[in-house]
Amino acid sequence: METLVELGADIHAATPTAKLTAIHFLCARGDAEAIHRCCVLGADANAVDAKGNTALHMATWSLRPAVLKTLLHWTSRSTLEHRNDKGETPLRTAAIHHTGRTRCSLAQYECMHALIAAGADASVLQ
Repeated sequence: METLVELGADIHAATPTAKLTAIHFLCARGDAEAIHRCCVLGADANAVDAKGNTALHMATWSLRPAVLKTLLHWTSRSTLEHRNDKGETPLRTAAIHHTGRTRCSLAQYECMHALIAAGADASVLQ
């Protein structure tokens, strides 16, 4: 990754239609170390895709607590409360997209806990 950036690759590049960045893809993949390296190289952890999703939305959607915790070191406070096109904050995304189960999974709990500990507004859960 570092070599690509040194050779001129744009760390902020996004797909033309969906506006997905490397950070978005890495969140879905679950690669916390690569996300950290991207952020060190200057990638925008607050980038928003065409549907209004931040990397935090992607990490919570895919239930990746380690990724989420890595991102929280690089995202701004306002990103915690950013609402996507469905009106969901990352915390709300973590809570509602896995409600088909009768109980909260450990990964879901860890994502929600990390967001609240970072300062996310828990009132979105009501």
